[in-house]
Amino acid sequence: LAFVLLPKFKFFFNVWVSSKVDVFFVCNKVVEEFLIRNMNIPRKKVYFISLAADHELFKPDNSIREKTRSRLGLLPEDIVAIYTGKFLPSKRIHDLLIASKPIIEKHRRFKILLVGDGPEHYKEKLKSIMGELEITKNVLVIKTVHRKELPNLYNASDFAVWPGTFSVSIIEAMACGLPIIIAKSDWTSHYLEYKNGFCFRAGDIITLASHLSKLIQDNELRRSMGEQSRKLVEDKLNYDKIVNQYIELYEE
Repeated sequence: LAFVLLPKFKFFFNVWVSSKVDVFFVCNKVVEEFLIRNMNIPRKKVYFISLAADHELFKPDNSIREKTRSRLGLLPEDIVAIYTGKFLPSKRIHDLLIASKPIIEKHRRFKILLVGDGPEHYKEKLKSIMGELEITKNVLVIKTVHRKELPNLYNASDFAVWPGTFSVSIIEAMACGLPIIIAKSDWTSHYLEYKNGFCFRAGDIITLASHLSKLIQDNELRRSMGEQSRKLVEDKLNYDKIVNQYIELYEE
């Protein structure tokens, strides 16, 4: 059905919609290429403007870090990786758990903080994997929290990991000064523009484990990448910068 309707939709889109639209805003490169290649929208009409974070709400804060880690029962020597968002198979949280098993055996102070919620069947699967791998004590699970609580949890962590599909939470973690490890995607490639983390092919557990090990073992690498994450948000990925891009185009 989609194959039959797409040509008709393209005709309607180009003849009617495109003629009435001065600019198409897209928030990721995938949609940008789709409009240009599949919908025949002139490249000069399509503008990529990234998603962004509130860099005043999400920011590094050492005092918050100490208070939150104390509240969570984390020790100063603990190295914490955080994931926030929906608990869904497409997010591949299970890969993070599996990749962490050999690392925890070498670094007992490595902890994983999972913040979010999802279907019971997937949560049970994650719980089962933790039990089978004997890493339950190293994984802290917190149900979805209010957005204003998230900066506390990011500050309590040392780096952030999204092993599956994209989440806007990546930018919020970056704003709090965290290095990131993300699955390779056209949606998220610009989030590593300042060499502030690592990417890997989704499902490649060996490479994921390698990236985890590098950040766990190298304090200076975590610090420098974290600083670059914050700088990227300050330079390009905060609400003020993004709003100005929209305003400039509207004024043109």
